Amino acid sequence: MNASAPLQDHARRTPDAQAYVGVDGTAVTYAALERTVNFVARRALEAGMAPGQTAALAANDLYRYLVTALALARIGVTYAPISLPAQWTDVALLDARATGNGAARTLELRALWPDDITAVPASESVPMHDGGDAILMICPSSGTTGARKFVPISHELSRRRVQARAPVMLRAMGAQGLSALRLASLIGSDTSFGFSSMLLVLGGGGAVLEP
Repeated sequence: MNASAPLQDHARRTPDAQAYVGVDGTAVTYAALERTVNFVARRALEAGMAPGQTAALAANDLYRYLVTALALARIGVTYAPISLPAQWTDVALLDARATGNGAARTLELRALWPDDITAVPASESVPMHDGGDAILMICPSSGTTGARKFVPISHELSRRRVQARAPVMLRAMGAQGLSALRLASLIGSDTSFGFSSMLLVLGGGGAVLEP
């Protein structure tokens, strides 16, 4: 299964539920988040990005990071932090004032984004990549050596990690269920735990809060 599939499901079933809340209190519904992910995914395809490629991402805020990562996942492009070495990077996606990693191809993130993120038009859904054993993300890790390494995480492994954590969250939420979950993770979204935390929330129909 593709890591972005639960988002699409909730956008159909509970379109007006809150999916993301910024520090200023601005809320984004599941329908609006899905429209934006689909828009960015389409723009990425039009820019020549394709399944199997790897994009190193430098976004100025959590919302842009989350949307872009989900959009790349939807079309089968692996995403990684901008610290990924250039030789493993097909394209570097950079927000304003962000520093690249020396990749041969660089693309401004704003080229993929709608002019007005509050009024993203609905459009035909981009075909969803199967996900499965395809690589979803490449995460930095020191492992046990203290030396920086990069670890690939597949869509399937990410799904299993989310499923393993879900019962703990369900016990904490009690009768309210995961749809009532509001979670702000202080662990970076460029880590496996940080990103899977957001996938856990969106998979359960809750809301990701910007710390």
